[in-house]
Amino acid sequence: MVRSSKFFNRLVRYLSASTVIGFGCAWGPSAFADETAVDVELQLLLDVSGSISSSEYDLQMDGYAFSFREQSVQDAILDTSDGSFGSIAVQTIMWSGESQQSIGIDWTLLDSASSIESYANSLESLNRPFSGTTYTAEGLQFGAQQFDNNGFDGTRKVIDVSGDGYGYDYMYGDNWWFSGENTSEVRDNALASGIDTINGITITHDYRQVGDQDLTSWYTSDVSGGAYAFVIEADGFQDFSSALTTKLTAEIEGGYIPEEAVASQVQTNVHAAPAPGLGIAGTVMVALAWMRRSRRKGC
Repeated sequence: MVRSSKFFNRLVRYLSASTVIGFGCAWGPSAFADETAVDVELQLLLDVSGSISSSEYDLQMDGYAFSFREQSVQDAILDTSDGSFGSIAVQTIMWSGESQQSIGIDWTLLDSASSIESYANSLESLNRPFSGTTYTAEGLQFGAQQFDNNGFDGTRKVIDVSGDGYGYDYMYGDNWWFSGENTSEVRDNALASGIDTINGITITHDYRQVGDQDLTSWYTSDVSGGAYAFVIEADGFQDFSSALTTKLTAEIEGGYIPEEAVASQVQTNVHAAPAPGLGIAGTVMVALAWMRRSRRKGC
């Protein structure tokens, strides 16, 4: 298992920014002056379609709460090694039908054991807003739009999609009445817009395979994508918490794909070119200086 360091991930993002701003303050006052720096902006995109029963919904939400209380997840969030901030921002969205998307818990800073516990408590008390069809593409499209102006400046932007069935574009895309989006196209657009990674967790007890692809394979080809993107499978809701804990830990730590997961078929990596005339060493020096300055107000 090959891992990239957190410091390198941060440096790559800031190298790109330093190339844009050059030697001066071309952006004027810091573009991130009013944003809170975090290691990850993590969005949880939860399937609440009709195939999930009330008891399964409860198991799903309890699983998320349980995982955030797990030591491995909390250690990953609060880790300050390798230049990490020891904090993440997290948002919870529930989705189902074509126009059924709802922000359950908006962007929240997790930077202490108490803030994580408070968030876990909120997950357990979330009411289910929908129980309709499964428009994965529309859920993903809605989620990708929520990162703009969210008040946080994350080293990485990650979307975490959970689901127990195929999107309607896979199931019914050839029907005359279908007018929804294409999941893989929405995924590609999300990555192009600045999302670093889209991962998936599939719950396969009801729809292990329909047509040519099993559910996990469809997620690896059409839903997930980006740097170190993967899909992890839970064989039913009882197995959900364990798989989710592995997934969240890897997403927050970054830089590797868990051994239990399947790599996405769409892997991308961010490469920053050295600033003109500086070479790699010079660009690193500029980037480090800019990193320090961007944590302060102003330019």
